[in-house]
Amino acid sequence: ILLRPFEQPNPTQTTTHTSHTSCRDSSRVPGFFLRSFLPSSRTPTPRMSRPQRAQLLLSAAILACLLFTATASEEVPDRSSEGAGTADPWAKYEIKQRDRDFTNAKDTIQLTILAVVAFLYQRGVSQHREPLPSTAVLKERRAVGDGEASSKDFGSPICGCCQLTPTCAWSFLGWSARMGDTLSAAGVTNFWAPWALFVVARILALLIGYIPHLIGGIPTFSVDAMQGVVCAYWRQQLRSRLGMPPAGAAQIFCDWLLYTWAPWCVTLQEAEEVDRASGNEVLCMCSVRPRSEPLVGAPRAVMD
Repeated sequence: ILLRPFEQPNPTQTTTHTSHTSCRDSSRVPGFFLRSFLPSSRTPTPRMSRPQRAQLLLSAAILACLLFTATASEEVPDRSSEGAGTADPWAKYEIKQRDRDFTNAKDTIQLTILAVVAFLYQRGVSQHREPLPSTAVLKERRAVGDGEASSKDFGSPICGCCQLTPTCAWSFLGWSARMGDTLSAAGVTNFWAPWALFVVARILALLIGYIPHLIGGIPTFSVDAMQGVVCAYWRQQLRSRLGMPPAGAAQIFCDWLLYTWAPWCVTLQEAEEVDRASGNEVLCMCSVRPRSEPLVGAPRAVMD
């Protein structure tokens, strides 16, 4: 993935230097990085285009995520013996300073990667997508396209990962960028609002983690629940913008549960709904194109 955007065509011109052609032919060596160090290469290095730079940065971000995940999955030494002799059986589950340091490093890396991905996504997708129609137009399309549209909530399934590969990849690997693009396209909030909310949540989790004798996992669950409240409110605003009927108390509670435990699936569902309504199709490498399928509802056969 890293070398593919830098592949250059084989040079057509011949060279007068034949002393190195037998062992160091630059046209036979794949990859720009390898060919650039060969003495037989005399052609100037072409500059990368914007999609190539975006692909390189995104590939590096994914590689960093994989390396960090492999490092984080290493077995942690058992520290239960430290609390031997204490009467409290929960002492071994309390947050230690080592746990705080690890969480701080993880959050810093994750926030940095999400910020880079969001910056590339905004320049490649959000600034080039087609605008979302008005709420009145969307209501009319839903009523005409499907007779049951007025009684439905979101038309996209909550688990549609197998059918929406690019949107699924963005919703899981760059969820803050994908959520920000969805909400900003609908006029609900700013593009960077989900990322800023995640930053505030992680800072609150850090502060909560300094409470003495606190069990590990409680800070993260607490801030996830707080995030779920804000995201559930944004989801109600998105419903209103898309011309959907208002949700009841039970549906709002389900939205909060989904955003607390499975925010990536909800992000995927909302993204597909907005993309279909606006006629956009987001691709993997920070690009967008017009969608060829119907905007809302399935086509009806009309017989004379």
